[in-house]
Amino acid sequence: MKPRPPARLQDTTEVRRDLSDVWPQIWHDRWAEAGWQFRDELDAAGERVRLRQKELPHGWLLRIRSGSPGYELEHARSKILRRFPAWEWAEFDHNRLVWVEQGGLFAAALDCQAGVGSPKLLHDFNHMKFEARAAPY
Repeated sequence: MKPRPPARLQDTTEVRRDLSDVWPQIWHDRWAEAGWQFRDELDAAGERVRLRQKELPHGWLLRIRSGSPGYELEHARSKILRRFPAWEWAEFDHNRLVWVEQGGLFAAALDCQAGVGSPKLLHDFNHMKFEARAAPY
């Protein structure tokens, strides 16, 4: 018996992805393994806000809030708060903070006082364009 080729997937209006869950379980475990913590808090209006945060050296916390753009750095002791609304992704890696902003991958040392030191562009991805390709069988 000859094997049948796999069925082709198609977009449909009958089924839609539920994107309302901000922390999908498949990624939750990976983030937790990398040192991220999850918690909820109430905002000034009494609405629930979900937080994902990671403790960094020198007393800093890297945080992302559901419903807010970008990331923020907060110094746990002094309560200094730095917001970075243009950051699309951020992580601490090998004694430096790395992030993506406006199509570029940046890195900077974590400064004891200011938070983020002088940024260095690691790579500019803006020249790259999406190319649709068929998946191999």
